[in-house]
Amino acid sequence: MKGNAFKLRRGYWWGLAVLVVAAAGVMLVATSSSAQDDDPCYFSDGTHRGSFDGLGAFTLSSEELVSAAVGTKFIDRDGRIVTPIRIRGLAGRGQAEGIGETVYWLDTSRPVTSGIRSKQRGQEFPAVHEMGFHLFLTTEALPGKIFRSINPAIMVNENSTSFPPKLGSSYALKSVVEFEDVAEPGIVAARIESNHNRYVGSGRAGLSRLHEN
Repeated sequence: MKGNAFKLRRGYWWGLAVLVVAAAGVMLVATSSSAQDDDPCYFSDGTHRGSFDGLGAFTLSSEELVSAAVGTKFIDRDGRIVTPIRIRGLAGRGQAEGIGETVYWLDTSRPVTSGIRSKQRGQEFPAVHEMGFHLFLTTEALPGKIFRSINPAIMVNENSTSFPPKLGSSYALKSVVEFEDVAEPGIVAARIESNHNRYVGSGRAGLSRLHEN
């Protein structure tokens, strides 16, 4: 996030969030600014590249919060240490020329396997950290429409050295994610072709997140 071009406007964000809640039937809660074990991870400097049918290509600057529940570690058949993770909440917003404000949030009805798998036997790190989730999104250029992912988004850090991640850790989209209009299922209406973002700390005040299920 650079300069003031992407500074949060709390009132507008909450207005968009309320619209999202009404449409999707989920609850938003304010992020606590206090340090807690389950504070969500805050990602910034996000760059989504994709396209909407009828609107063309876009490059979206974004920021988001992701919270997760960590499972019990185990050793797989290859002797690698695996830490299961369940994404409990995700909320983000962005801005792109041609489509305006975009809001996206977790589809809790379709959980996706996530986790951390060590690269070497007997050592927890370095590891591959994958975060998988299905999403809903809305964009200012297409008011009243809600889109959902057809296939899951998988964000990957190929060289994770700790959990929670170290500040500055980078994550990239593993493969293209396609979206459909919830009112017209089965028709690809949008795509996210690539995404990179950076972990910059725990939850921040001023950005809302989805209720954790």
